[in-house]
Amino acid sequence: GGMERLTFGVRASYYLEYKSKPFVKQSTWQGYRRLVENHLLPAFGGIPLEELEPEMLQRFFSERTDALSTGTARNILTLLRSILRDAYQDGKLKRRIWENIRLNKKAAKKVRVLTREEQIRLEQYAQREKRVEYILCLYTGIRIGELCALRWEDVDWSAGALKIRHTLQRAVLQGRTVLTLSSPKTDASFRSVPLP
Repeated sequence: GGMERLTFGVRASYYLEYKSKPFVKQSTWQGYRRLVENHLLPAFGGIPLEELEPEMLQRFFSERTDALSTGTARNILTLLRSILRDAYQDGKLKRRIWENIRLNKKAAKKVRVLTREEQIRLEQYAQREKRVEYILCLYTGIRIGELCALRWEDVDWSAGALKIRHTLQRAVLQGRTVLTLSSPKTDASFRSVPLP
């Protein structure tokens, strides 16, 4: 029958469309789709599900230790596991081939923090160029999407604080960029930030 020839690529598309899209934020979904298209399909797209082997999957990650950031590798692995587990639970895959994959530990890149002098220089530049948004980011740690979604009514003048209630997201639909206002990334993101 045609069933055992079901390829990883076909199953990944099914997962994205029916098991992921209805349940996550659009920007999250677009991220998943990018990971599938850029990483998983080139490697496994044409391979029948039943012919995938744990060693293939392990080799995929081990060979890309240098090319991928730890976070990206982890995201790809999480997504791959979800797609394969879903196929397994639907009876399209007979073995739990995703369980034994390990990611190489990579020395985490240290995030460089601005020195006091650099902060002062950035502030002076921002004031000179009338770019107050840089100062806001510097002192509040808000995300770029949250910054872009700020409105005057989000400023609580009496408390001297910003209410973070929205984020602005850029999605590419049919080749054009669409901006959508939505709730912040996580529930914990709804917050009040003291104004500098």
